[in-house]
Order: sequence, then C-alpha cells, then structure tokens
Amino acid sequence: MPPSHPTPPAAWQVHALTPQRETDFLAFFDGDAFADNPRWGSCYCQFLHVDHTLVKWPARSAAQNRAAAQRRIGTRRMQGYLACADGRRRVRLDLRRGAV
Repeated sequence: MPPSHPTPPAAWQVHALTPQRETDFLAFFDGDAFADNPRWGSCYCQFLHVDHTLVKWPARSAAQNRAAAQRRIGTRRMQGYLACADGRRRVRLDLRRGAV
C-alpha cells in the first residue's frame, strides 16, 4: 500500500519576487514566517547577502534587515518566489551568490 500524503492545496498561486510583490514578502516575514522561531523571523532572508567580515550579524535588528530586503527587492538583487495557498503566504528564495 503506498504511503498516504496530505492532499495538496487545490489552488496554489506562485509569483516571482518583484518590486510589485514586495508587500507580500514583507507581510509574510512580518507575520507567519518563523512564527515558531521569532529569532529567525528578523532575518528577512538577508543573512547570505551580508559581508560577515564587516557586519556583526547578531547585532543586526529586524528593522535593518527589513529595510535591506526592501532595497534589494526594489533593485531586483533578491530573487525568489512567493506562493499562496489557502489564504496563507509561503516564500521560496533563490539566494545564490551573484543571482540577479
């Protein structure tokens, strides 16, 4: 007997992360993202974008990371996808170095 899997959501909507979708990205991190680990929620997916020889990551605030994410999204230096199912947002980012 094959293993049982949850039924996938009926209607997923997937969108590339663009300046027009910045509000959705921020709403995800301002709310549901890492609800079970608030310490990670302040990252806004900026960890891999920072030169850690110059920046002390633990000293960065959520506000700093949020502003940096806004700048990177606005200039398309952050790539990724936003997905929504059952009224809830999900985020998948491509954080490869050099990805434009």
